[in-house]
Amino acid sequence: MQHLSDYYNDVLFCKIGLFEDVKLFIHFDTQPNLFIHLNFFIVMNRLRILLLLGLLFCPCLLQCTFAQIPEGTLRTYYQLLNLAELSVTESKYPEALQQYQQAFSLHKPIAAKDIFNAALCAALSKKEKEKQDLLLQLAGKGVMLTSLKKDSITYPILFQGKSTQIHKLSEAYEKSYQQGLRQFNTPLRDSLTLLYDCDQHFRRMKDSYKVYGDTIKKIDIANDRLLYQLITRYGYPSEDMIGANQNMHPRLNFDIVIWHQTSLNFIRGYAPILAEAVKKGRIDPHRAAELIQNQSGNGDMYRTMILSRYVCEKGCSDSLVHYIKGKLFYSMLQKENTEKINKNREELFLESIDDYTKKVLFDLKDNRFAFYYVSGVPNFLFPNEEDLIHSLKNKKFIEDPSSGYIPRKSF
Repeated sequence: MQHLSDYYNDVLFCKIGLFEDVKLFIHFDTQPNLFIHLNFFIVMNRLRILLLLGLLFCPCLLQCTFAQIPEGTLRTYYQLLNLAELSVTESKYPEALQQYQQAFSLHKPIAAKDIFNAALCAALSKKEKEKQDLLLQLAGKGVMLTSLKKDSITYPILFQGKSTQIHKLSEAYEKSYQQGLRQFNTPLRDSLTLLYDCDQHFRRMKDSYKVYGDTIKKIDIANDRLLYQLITRYGYPSEDMIGANQNMHPRLNFDIVIWHQTSLNFIRGYAPILAEAVKKGRIDPHRAAELIQNQSGNGDMYRTMILSRYVCEKGCSDSLVHYIKGKLFYSMLQKENTEKINKNREELFLESIDDYTKKVLFDLKDNRFAFYYVSGVPNFLFPNEEDLIHSLKNKKFIEDPSSGYIPRKSF
């Protein structure tokens, strides 16, 4: 019997025709045990069709390039964003709003989350016109009004006043949202969404890697090839090209193809592509740093994970469980290591480790703003006391400020 991953290759790279779905049906009808995966392979076939349609009907997109941005401009842009976020951590909202606006005057907002945070600062500063202007920019990024309404904490702050005022702002928001949709590269966006679906298809199944490990590997290789082709054609996909996440997280669905390429599943080095994307304003530097560091396996490259929670529910004594509860652990960096890490971060337009730490701690205790720096505090589960004690050696800790914290929802 032919292996399932071989069927994936056959279908993925087959000649595209109007009746390909019928061919697939016949293909699987001869192999009843594989019939449950029919929809998956139809999806993969449609991905190839979408790629072809994008070339046939949107040839201009092949030449679509962003204007070259002077490196100094983008560096200043991110320095201003850092100052704005530090002002937010000190509740200096009018000052933060001014710094956001200065950054946006240098370059149009790259990440939807920054527009959202600026709008929130405007609302908290009672700057109604500035707030409305920023919300309309956010709508143009593809963030639906219904998504904002799901956030019971910030929606009442952003949309307040008389019912007629809220209705008028909501209508303007929806109009801007529809205008934004028309600017997106829909074939590219749909192709990237299907890449994500294919990545997750077998991983979501019971005993995924144990049962479908070889197939997942084959899919990863095929997905990488397709993603690289898309990047070669269109450049690195940005929020302005395909729209932002509904929760405004800078992690876009397709980059899971890169995320899964660790040292154990390495296919292609994306560090140069991601670094170039940062300098072209295509990707948030923090997300680029996470992807590069995850692929390299070098946790000290950018130190995106600076604090850790330790969990040991089984196999640990009550006293040890009590000791680690409510604490965030970290390792002290030598001065030379700190300088090296800060240099790496500076090259990627990131703030210093000290500034990053302040913002991570703030993000742990204030869920109004969309900083999304809590990924800098991973949870580590230890199976036994011995491993936990070994990991605690030479570790210092601070009290976890997130007691009672409800994280931002992923819509």
